[in-house]
Amino acid sequence: MGRPDPHSHFDTDQPRVRRLHLKWTVDFEAKRLTGSVILDLAAPGSGALDLDTKGLDIKAVRTATGEACRFELGDDDAILGRRLRLQLPAGTAAVAIDYATSPDAVALQWLTPAMTEGKKHPFLFSQCQAIHARSVVPLQDTPRLRIRFTAELTVPRALRAVMAAAPRTREEEGEQAVERFEMPQPIPPYLLAFAVGELASRELSPRSRVVRRARPRPLRKSSWWGVRRSPMPFRRARSSTRRRSWAVRTTSSDGRTRRWPLDAIGTRGASRRTPKSTRS
Repeated sequence: MGRPDPHSHFDTDQPRVRRLHLKWTVDFEAKRLTGSVILDLAAPGSGALDLDTKGLDIKAVRTATGEACRFELGDDDAILGRRLRLQLPAGTAAVAIDYATSPDAVALQWLTPAMTEGKKHPFLFSQCQAIHARSVVPLQDTPRLRIRFTAELTVPRALRAVMAAAPRTREEEGEQAVERFEMPQPIPPYLLAFAVGELASRELSPRSRVVRRARPRPLRKSSWWGVRRSPMPFRRARSSTRRRSWAVRTTSSDGRTRRWPLDAIGTRGASRRTPKSTRS
C-alpha cells in the first residue's frame, strides 16, 4: 500500500512501532528536551524504516544489541518536517535513538517565570495535535497507528511533571528529580501530552486526579468540586462500555442519550452522527 497518510512518512510495507520508551532531561535554559527513545517493533524486521521528525537533532541510532544503525535525514518540508530513514539489520526487534528537540519545537510551549501566575518558576507544556508529535520524538506520526509508551523525565527538583499517562514513581537526588509514567493503552501519537512546572496533584479516584498550581491555596479546596462530581461520569462510562476502557456519552437537543465506544469515534462514522450538544 505504501504511504496511506499524506501527512506522514509512515509506510505500510515497513515494520511498525508498537511501543515507545522515552527518556528526557528537561532543560529550561536551552528550551530543549535531550535524551533518547527506544522503539519496540511489532515484529522483528529489517531494511528501511521511515520515521517522522521535525526540527530534531539526531545524534545516534543503534539496535537493542548495541549495533550501530545507519540513518539519513531527508529534505525539510514546511509541513511534514524531515523523513528519518533507518536501515535496520536483519532481525531487529527494537531500535534506540539519541536526540534533542529544537528550541522552536512546534509542540512545546516554554514559559518564563514572568509568564506564570507565581512568577517564580518556568513552565512547560506540550500540544502534539494534529501532527506535532514528530517535533518531540521521532516516530510514525499518524493516527492510523496506536502506540503504548513509558516515559522517564528528569526535571528540576522544585518542579513536578504530569503526563497523560499513569504516574509510577518520583525519585529526588540533589537538584534533580526523576519522574516515571506509563501508558498501557494504545493511543494515537497526537495524544502524547505532558507538562512540567510548579504543580501539585491529588487523587480523586483510581481513574482520576486533579492537578493545579502548587500555591498559594491548599489543593484540598480546589479538588472538592472534582471529588463530588468526577466519579459518577466514570462509573457511567464503565457500565455503558462493559469491557471497553472509555466511552463518549452524548445528549441531543431532543433529550435522547447516546453512548459511543471510543474506538468507534472517527472509525465507524459515529463522530459524524454525534449531536452538537454534548455532555460527559
